[in-house]
Amino acid sequence: MKRFCTFILVALMLVMLASCSSKEIKTPDWLQGVWVQESGYEEINVTADNIQISTFGQTSVDLKELMITYENASLDQKTKGETYNVTVINKDTGMGISFGFSLDGDNIKVTVGGQTYTYVKDNG
Repeated sequence: MKRFCTFILVALMLVMLASCSSKEIKTPDWLQGVWVQESGYEEINVTADNIQISTFGQTSVDLKELMITYENASLDQKTKGETYNVTVINKDTGMGISFGFSLDGDNIKVTVGGQTYTYVKDNG
């Protein structure tokens, strides 16, 4: 009976992990658009199904392309009110990188690697 309970517990954990990670990006409406740093060197372009980060006009992060390119990658996404967190996970190692977005008035705060950056909406 103890082995059966252990098996059920492990199976439930695997189902939970599989259900909270996927390859499909779903960004909240309030985040969608083009956001720029005041310096103008960095830009974030958010669509309903992708997040692209560009520096000096060159794309440095493209989450949708990353999900297509790497079979062992998955996403864990959480939206709560005016915050959105997405973690790209290497399913082989369990390691990942997180991006946190929060609406702050007319700006967004983006947290990556423990550093927080402010972006303004590009209306032009």
